Amino acid sequence: MSPNRAAVPSDAATTYSYGLPSDVEISLNGDASATLSRTVAVVDENGESNSITASIGQIAAPWAVDANGRQIDTHYELVGNELIQVVEHNQPGVAYPVVADPTFWWGWNVYFSNNVVNQVVKLVLAGAAATVLASRIIALVPGVGAVAVNVTALAGALITFGAAALNVCNYNNRGVYVGYTWVTGVLPFAPVVYRLGYFCVPN
Repeated sequence: MSPNRAAVPSDAATTYSYGLPSDVEISLNGDASATLSRTVAVVDENGESNSITASIGQIAAPWAVDANGRQIDTHYELVGNELIQVVEHNQPGVAYPVVADPTFWWGWNVYFSNNVVNQVVKLVLAGAAATVLASRIIALVPGVGAVAVNVTALAGALITFGAAALNVCNYNNRGVYVGYTWVTGVLPFAPVVYRLGYFCVPN
């Protein structure tokens, strides 16, 4: 548990609102977690207008327990661009304080198709510099620059991964998601650095 966890007294409200930036889209998932994404307008390599939506964060499924460790029913609701956690603590037998501790991470991920992965692997095997690889990634994945702030750093990370690791990540030949995670924390408290680095996961 986080040292900043929220202690809910018996007379507290049952809903807690977490405001998010206006350009962040929130969607609730089947496992009760929430996904944060951002959509940006781009122009692809053919000069056509398009858009790209990238995941930039995740909020874990909510949980709440009373002072005796008993789980309290809780869930998220969406009201406009606010994420509402409902904590149903007004029940017989609940021992106070009740602790609710929604955790989140901020980051981004971008999809690389099998074709893009194969071209990246060829460049890595050929010993391409990060700047060369970055320019190729920008051409192959329209809008990546709007999500990955530093595509050259991403290219350097892919070179560090190496061709073998990228191929393992793409074991099913359906492409991979490459991404970057920089902070995590407990809503609504100040975030803390959790992982500062890149990752890839299979599609």
